[in-house]
Amino acid sequence: MVTASLAGLQATAQLQVLNPAGAPKVSVVQSGTQNTNFVVENGTQFNVDLRIDKGSDIWGWSMNINWNPDVLKLLNVTEGPYLKQVASNTLFFVAGINNTLGITQGGINDINLENYNAANGSGVLATLTFQAVGSGNSSIAINTETSALSGPSTPPDYQSTEFPFLTVNSAVSVLPPCPIDFCHTGTVNFQDIVYFVSAYIQYHQTGYLNPACDLNRDGTLDFNDIVLFVADYQAYAEAASE
Repeated sequence: MVTASLAGLQATAQLQVLNPAGAPKVSVVQSGTQNTNFVVENGTQFNVDLRIDKGSDIWGWSMNINWNPDVLKLLNVTEGPYLKQVASNTLFFVAGINNTLGITQGGINDINLENYNAANGSGVLATLTFQAVGSGNSSIAINTETSALSGPSTPPDYQSTEFPFLTVNSAVSVLPPCPIDFCHTGTVNFQDIVYFVSAYIQYHQTGYLNPACDLNRDGTLDFNDIVLFVADYQAYAEAASE
């Protein structure tokens, strides 16, 4: 607390001293990664994390999120473990999800109900589950004007201090469903190559036809399917790089 006096008037203010590395940062990342730019297929579900780094003295938080409703639909939000490291009893709730406008109304909120202990360091605030509902591009962005990080409230007025913080948003590209996404991950990668080659070998060794790999639907698995697989793989790679 800082107190200043002038001409018989006195006022106080509470200052937050940030850690030497700078202000906390809240990022929207692909769950389990640090990726802020990624590609999914139309129709697939995927998770993103609200991740905090360099957190200092965090007792509660509220985040409002925006997205493109023509491309993405928010299905669910679950609490992350960040505040749970200091309190088992927290108040976590989402005031509202508006998939018509592509916003969380009233924020995603979490606060320590158990004590005045505060969380520090890095971790996941919350995990958001989206579904891709249309091809195109969408950011998943934090509205800094209506979002907040706060420290413990202090007597006698019990006003919580809000901290400045940096934000990093994500960019999601939604591609049309790809016929060679055999593993249904929303991406086409080496796993799908292995899946196709295994089906090809199995067909020529045992005669068993995996219908997913019969790309021209002629009842066989031969060189024509290899040509189609390579063409689809190259087309996906080109689209994903745009």
